[in-house]
Amino acid sequence: MGRNKRHKPRTGQPSRTAGSGQGPRPPVTLQGFGPEDYDNVIQATADLCERAGARGFEIGFLHDDVPAEDAAWFAAAQFRGARKIAENHRGPADAAFALAADILTGGKCRCGKLVSLTEGGAIAYGKSHLAHGLGEWTAQQAQAAGQCRWRLVKNRWQSSCNAPSLTLPGSR
Repeated sequence: MGRNKRHKPRTGQPSRTAGSGQGPRPPVTLQGFGPEDYDNVIQATADLCERAGARGFEIGFLHDDVPAEDAAWFAAAQFRGARKIAENHRGPADAAFALAADILTGGKCRCGKLVSLTEGGAIAYGKSHLAHGLGEWTAQQAQAAGQCRWRLVKNRWQSSCNAPSLTLPGSR
């Protein structure tokens, strides 16, 4: 798998916007989901990538001739010349879930608020490049905006707001 173009790294230290404790929360995981949910997780991530403006979504593994959980599964999305990758996971659903969490964490919901994946708060980065390529978002702007809780509901990532979908200029 070529890795010549990676996403622009987030700069600055992550900053908690709500909840208790110091520093960023542990990563959101598939805990609470069973094997019957795995196809939905993969479908939801592919849908999220498309809605976020990705030109492509890929899922695969790096190692042949090993047990599936040792195959180093990855999920990747291509955005306007940048690539987001979640790699070295135990299964395709784990990789897809990690990619979705990476896309959403620190993101700006269509309602203008900071995306939160947990009840305990959200994470804002010092300077984030928005996935759809329409600029940057600072941690201060994210903290001032409030939070919008996102959840995996069947085969779709959904926000808790009812803001209309964004129309992005140009084609993908």
